[in-house]
Parts: sequence; C-alpha cells; structure tokens
Amino acid sequence: MLEAVISWIYILIVSFSVGYAALYALLGYLGKHNGDKEGSFLLRPLFCVLAGLCLLTVYAQYFSLFSGVGLAANLLLLITCVIILFVFRRELPSFLKASAVRTGSLNLAVIAFLFLAFALFTSSGYMHYDSDLYHAQSIRWIEEYGIVPGLGNLHSRLAYNSAAFPLTALFSFSFLTGRSLHVMAGLFAFLLSVKILPLFSVFRTVLKKTGSRENAGPGKSPLFPASQFVRLAALYYLCSVFDEITAPSSDYFLVLLIFLLSIFWCELSESSDPPAEDLMILSLLTPVIFSIKLSGALFVLLFLYPAVLFLRGKKYRQVLLPALLMILSAAPFLIRNVILSGYLLYPFPGLDLFSFDFKIPAGMAAYDAAEIGAYGRGLKSALLFDTPFRGWFPLWLSSLGFIDRISFVLSVLCLPVLLFAFFLRFLRKKESGCAIMILCAVTAASFAFWFLNAPLVRYGCVYLYLLPALTAGLLSKPLSERLSSRPAGRRSALMLGSAFLLLFLLYKGGLFVKDLRAMLPRYRAHILSQQDYGDYSDVIDTFVLDGITFYFPAEGDRTGYGYFPSAPLLREDLELRGKDLRAGFRAK
Repeated sequence: MLEAVISWIYILIVSFSVGYAALYALLGYLGKHNGDKEGSFLLRPLFCVLAGLCLLTVYAQYFSLFSGVGLAANLLLLITCVIILFVFRRELPSFLKASAVRTGSLNLAVIAFLFLAFALFTSSGYMHYDSDLYHAQSIRWIEEYGIVPGLGNLHSRLAYNSAAFPLTALFSFSFLTGRSLHVMAGLFAFLLSVKILPLFSVFRTVLKKTGSRENAGPGKSPLFPASQFVRLAALYYLCSVFDEITAPSSDYFLVLLIFLLSIFWCELSESSDPPAEDLMILSLLTPVIFSIKLSGALFVLLFLYPAVLFLRGKKYRQVLLPALLMILSAAPFLIRNVILSGYLLYPFPGLDLFSFDFKIPAGMAAYDAAEIGAYGRGLKSALLFDTPFRGWFPLWLSSLGFIDRISFVLSVLCLPVLLFAFFLRFLRKKESGCAIMILCAVTAASFAFWFLNAPLVRYGCVYLYLLPALTAGLLSKPLSERLSSRPAGRRSALMLGSAFLLLFLLYKGGLFVKDLRAMLPRYRAHILSQQDYGDYSDVIDTFVLDGITFYFPAEGDRTGYGYFPSAPLLREDLELRGKDLRAGFRAK
C-alpha cells in the first residue's frame, strides 16, 4: 500500500502539471482567454490529472520508439514539470485554493479516504491470468528496450500492442526498486471513484427542506440527468473489480477511461449550450482509448461533433490543430504495431501493407484473429470461429452472469429506442441535446462492433453498462421536465430515486463487504509493498537461441515478469535478425 501511495503522489503531481499546462494552452488556442479559461468546466484538478495521464500515455509510446522507458523518461518528465511549475507559479496557488474551497472540506476528506482505500486495493488482489502470460513480459520489454522489431514472432501476444503497457512501464519504477510496480489501473479507478461522488448528492437534496422548491420550475436541471445513470453504472463496475485492479490488464484501462470520458461528456451535454471548446478537448482523449484497445476505436468519432460546431461557425483554425493532435496521438500506437508485428493493426491480416522480414507470418496472424473471435464467443478453439450465429449465441448468452445477461438484453432493446429518438430529432430539426445523442450513437456503434467481433464480456462490459445508462438518462429527461414544474412531484421523484439508490447500495455494498473481508488477509500482507507478479520458478526451463538464453514454462504457458526474455513454449522456428535482442526476431 505504501508503495502505491508514494508512487501515486508523484504521478498525480507530474500528470496534473502536464495536464494543466496543456489545457491552459489549448483553451487559449480554441478561443478562451484570461478569465474565460478559469470559467471552463474542464479546467479543474481532476480533469487536469486525467488529461495529463492521457498525454503521458502518448509520451511513453513515443519514448519507447527510441529507448527503454525508465529513468531517462522520468528525468525528462521531471525537468518538464519543474519548468511548468515555474511558469505557472503565480496562477497555480490561487487555482488550487479556489478548487479546494469549491470542493469543500467534507468532500476533500472523502477523497482522501478513497485515495487510501484504492491504494490498498491496488496493492494486492487477483492477478489477471494474461498478466503473467504476456502483460508483464510486454512491460519489461518496454522498460528495457522500448520496442523490438518482430517481437510478436517470439510470442504472438507480445504483438497485442496496448498503450496501457508503455504507461505502466513509465511509472513502474523498476530502475529504483528492482521490481516492476503496476499501479496505473488502480489510479484510474481512484479517479473514477472521485468522479462518482456527485451521485450521492440526491440524498443531500432530499434532506434539504427547501431543496425541492428551489430547484423546481421550467428550465431547471433535470432530476436524474444521464451523468447520474452513468455514475451508477460505473459504481457497479468499481465494486465488481476492486479486487482485480492490481493487474495491468488493458481491459481495466479501457473501461475506466471510457466511463470517465462519458461522465464528463454527459455533464457538458446537460448544459443548455455546451461549449464547443470543452467538447473538442474531451474528444482529444479518444485516440488514447483507441490505442489502449481496438474495441474502443469508434470513440474517436466524438471528435466530429465539436469539429462540425466550429466549422459551421467558420472557425477553421480551431479544427486544424486538434485534428493534427488526434493524428499525433494515434501515430505512435500504429508505429509500434508495425514494428512489433509488421502489420498496421494486429491481428488483422487483411490489412497487409508491409513486407518487412520480421513480419509475423500471415497464417499465424489469421490464427490469432480467429482465436480471439472464437474465444470471445465462448468457443474453445480457433477452428470453431466459423460456427454460425445460431450455434454459438445460445451458449454465449447462457454463459453470462445474471446482471450481464440483463444488461445485454437491455442494450439490445436500447438500439431501436435510440434509433427512434434520432428519427424524431431529425423530423423536428431540434439541435439542443445533440451532444448526448452523439455519445449514445458512438456507444451503440461500439456495442455492435464489440458484439460482432469478439463479445467477451471483459472486452466490452463498459458498453453493456453504459448503453442502458445513457438511454435511461435520455428517456428520463422529458419526465424530469414535467416533474420540475411541481415541487411535490419533484420531491416524490427524488425520494423514490434515493430509495432506489439506497437499495442498490445495500445490495452491492453487502457483496462488496463480503468480498472485502475475504481479501483482508492479502491486504494486510502488502501494507508496505505491492503484490508482485506470479512466481513460476518451479516450472521454468530454458532454450538457447543464437547464443542467448530464453525461458519457457515446462508446464502451462506463463512465466511472469522475473524470467526474461521468455516465450510460452520452446521455439525452434525462430532466429535473431542481428547479434543481440535489439535487432529483433523473424520466423525462419
């Protein structure tokens, strides 16, 4: 726990500094100057940290193209932060003081508690199977070499490029401790927990004797906006994975980042006239989602909405730089794909643009693609990938848990509802509320993309939870507008909503406490240091390739972090492209 706390303090400082400077510059470029910047909804400490982390994710990917991501990357980052803090030495104290006053002492105390709680959850837990299979090895390759041509030939899963791994390597501090920390998924979970806090404001509103009268009337904010439904879905997810976020799996990064982005987008959409500048800045986070996992690729379409708003106002300059930043943010991910596998996107053998000698053989790439799709459909062999829909769908649906099955059915029902809502909006030529509709459309498209390709729940559970939440928020708005004109009706609705939330907390809280009690012995064992990757010393064997010793497991397929370099099996169909590991690998 102590390691997580210390590392998080450092990460929060550098990410806040980078994020604040970037937001300050972008807001100025997009048309907000001086005092207008402080009025921006996004120029707040939490979003500064989130923006900084996304920017550092891109930075870590670029750095990995030239060198290992470790001490040198952190020294350059520290120098940059010192310069930023010096430049903004007058603005930052007043900014932080105003933010603390706005947050309130009670909320600050709750945030401090959440910080310690999630640091504890991050210190120990259930290590994801794939983390000891290839996540740990991917991170170590990035720490020591940055990137190696044809690395996917050694182990095809090392070509499953994810921006989560360079970011984890940047803050693993292996150059200090000799161990590799994996605290970034937990940090994103903490940030999401802070963003969920306004969900509980409904209790405070009900307890206020005059709250219902003050907020009643036409034009007032909706009773249960879409952001609150998304927060509820995010709370459910956090309570489900709190004991798993010690693992550096890209699945957690994807879900947590999409939830954070969606809440911010919903909050902006709930204003009568969401600022195009803020929407544009939010959309700049989407290339990071795409680079973390391909199942989130369609979220880059959010960029189109603020771009259209600026173009309609003939503000072409405000679109040019963001479009360039989108390309620059996605570029290192695509470059890393090519170097690791020889393909622009792996495993998509149909997109075959290059003929490097280190390219993974087409047959292996096709097998990997089929295996991912088959496994996502609940089939245990890549040879079953062509099983027709009527063959795999009933088995897949029956394998889902109760909540996931209900969420899937609700998500499918949401699709025609959203289509009808779009049709009505088109007929009425109504422009207000377009931002939330765009988010709904992108989420629906992402849900369909996930389901039709590899519908494994951990790949796309965010769409199962997010799509019904957004639809519920969309449908509740007309009802909220009617109730807002009657104080008694508004208060009754708030009390009903509070009762529902309380029942949800009792249900999920009971399960959470039960799971937490089971985890306490593991947490007590890691108060000072974080749980390390798995130890497979009892099954490790070796083979020699061009004079270099490699490790592989005599049983199973995992080697963890310590045995490096390693592969899941003995490789005799491989050769080095040069005299050392930096030259890379190719198939014979």
